[in-house]
Amino acid sequence: MCTQKEKRAITNVNRVLIAVAGIAGSLLDGFEGGDALCIVSMVVWLWQSECHVLEEKLLDQIKKTKSQPAA
Repeated sequence: MCTQKEKRAITNVNRVLIAVAGIAGSLLDGFEGGDALCIVSMVVWLWQSECHVLEEKLLDQIKKTKSQPAA
């Protein structure tokens, strides 16, 4: 069995390989404007769970800032 750290490392390596293969595949026929959007959406999709964690932290910070009285 793998530890949690090893599982995260394997997952991140797989994500990077998928991202590199996707980017290389979309750039093989020449770069076009639509390729950039496709690449961004692919990267966001691959790291979606980490994005959720960051979004939750950001929303918590915004809520804390709004709930504090003005000085």
